[in-house]
Amino acid sequence: MEEALNAAQILPEEVLLVTESREDWEKASRRQIAVLPYRDPNNQPPATLPAAFPGTATPKAATPEATFPGAWMVAEGLDDVDEEFFLQVYLREHGLPWTPITTERCYLRELTLEDMDALFALYEGEGITDYLEPLYPREEEEAYQRAYIDNIYRYYGYGMWLVCNKATDEIIGRAGLEHRDYGNGTELEMGYLIAAGEQRKGYATEVCRALIAFAEEMPEFERINCLIHRDNEVSLHLMDKLGFTFWEERIEGEKPMLRYVRNLRTAI
Repeated sequence: MEEALNAAQILPEEVLLVTESREDWEKASRRQIAVLPYRDPNNQPPATLPAAFPGTATPKAATPEATFPGAWMVAEGLDDVDEEFFLQVYLREHGLPWTPITTERCYLRELTLEDMDALFALYEGEGITDYLEPLYPREEEEAYQRAYIDNIYRYYGYGMWLVCNKATDEIIGRAGLEHRDYGNGTELEMGYLIAAGEQRKGYATEVCRALIAFAEEMPEFERINCLIHRDNEVSLHLMDKLGFTFWEERIEGEKPMLRYVRNLRTAI
């Protein structure tokens, strides 16, 4: 491995190693080289990754502990994977944020702990927490986000992302897709907020349409939900604009919320 890197004049941090060798996997891991352990699907019983990386061809994954103890994923079959999948594995291995969605004016990327100051500044904007839950105290919020990055992003490939302005890279909001149990099993829910100074510029519409398109590539879900505070007239108007249909009124944390639903396949 060392000779191959030197001969190709490639730095270790630029490599994603795909290997069936436990020895090479251990060596690469010790050197902090991004590595995807692989096992021949013809020799092992298949299992499935937990809803990872929607919108891409995902290989089957065998139980990591069997051959690669401590690996968060072992690929089993690489025939259908694409460059996006390998990019995501590389980013996960190096703890770098993935950018899953790009729109005309924005891009959505995963949050890092370096974004905490900007995240708190976002929630301090006028009116932001009128209808949304505030953040936890700083230390508690950092612990929560650290666990979110390690677990939700890594194993599901989606969650709540940061909305950034393409021209300036400034963080102007949050938006994403998460799970919620409405009593009949887990469903997909869309959430969003736009910074106080960037509202009424069409960003919410632009971002939410991109989220819906992303969700349409997730075959495990038939519909997408959105909870809106009963008094949030701007967001209620957006639901109509995006083709959502009112489903029910709910009390969430003592707040009167309206549940809206949009089918991802056919008409409701």
